Amino acid sequence: MFHLGGNMQTREEKLQALRAVTFEDMDRDPELEAELRALFFFFFDILMRGPNFDIEVTGCSFSQRGLNTLLVLKARVDGVPQVAFVTEKYPIGCVRVIGRQFLNGTVKWHLDRYAQT
Repeated sequence: MFHLGGNMQTREEKLQALRAVTFEDMDRDPELEAELRALFFFFFDILMRGPNFDIEVTGCSFSQRGLNTLLVLKARVDGVPQVAFVTEKYPIGCVRVIGRQFLNGTVKWHLDRYAQT
């Protein structure tokens, strides 16, 4: 399985590993393709083109909570500041879950009590 971490220490080593990913790698490791698709969807369709989902993304963050990762996505939904939370073991799990929620129309939005108006 392909991982962008492990023994790679420098930014250049990580970039070289990413550039080395081929379609053959994805054929051998279907999970890699699924992870790359999830990341592209999250960064390009949700964060950059939020209006496609009738939202204006205003921020996001990932943080460690014990052995899990918490994703907080902030957006204006119908002009109202909202937040959505996803907790999974790894950041990629959060990305995959929020992506599925967007595609299925099941994102659980909560009023952002700390939003600045």
